[in-house]
Amino acid sequence: MDVALSLRLPSQERAERIGQWVRAVGARAGSVAAPEGGLVVVSPLGMPERPRLALALAGLGVRVRARFRLPGWSRLTTAIRLSQPAPSPARLRIAALFEDAWEAVAPDGEGEAWAIGGAGDHARVAAAKRAIRSGMRSLCVDFGLAGLPPRILTPFHLADAGEVEAEASRIAAALELLGAEPGRLRRARIG
Repeated sequence: MDVALSLRLPSQERAERIGQWVRAVGARAGSVAAPEGGLVVVSPLGMPERPRLALALAGLGVRVRARFRLPGWSRLTTAIRLSQPAPSPARLRIAALFEDAWEAVAPDGEGEAWAIGGAGDHARVAAAKRAIRSGMRSLCVDFGLAGLPPRILTPFHLADAGEVEAEASRIAAALELLGAEPGRLRRARIG
């Protein structure tokens, strides 16, 4: 089912502010400690379905080593989505639309990052990602803008194999920039 949102095309100023945020995250990412191994990033859509996700991971032989709260989801997701230090204006506008969509769907949105083992665990989750997601809630969002195809808000995210460490560092940097204590992603654990 599509969800139609009435969103305004972000202004150039808003896109520039997002670009500044992405650059700040990138600059900070090189100096923060992030968990070793991969992260399964649970979105606000996936939060009610954490038990199902945990069972699916356990069924793959993947052990969740720690869980970390991810406040400020709409802004944090931009740090996850935009890995380039200087994204194009078009990508910045789309990032702003995604932020607006997450704010509309989950205004007080919070997610979690689940630390898993190394490359083997990551590969097993990556291979099963589509099947796991098929049993969970996703939203297809039509931003209502001509020429922009609908996009999917997913219950969880997994970095591409070559981006695991860099993405974990961006998440840790974004958390610090959002006001979390330094090193939070390494130390703060849930469960």
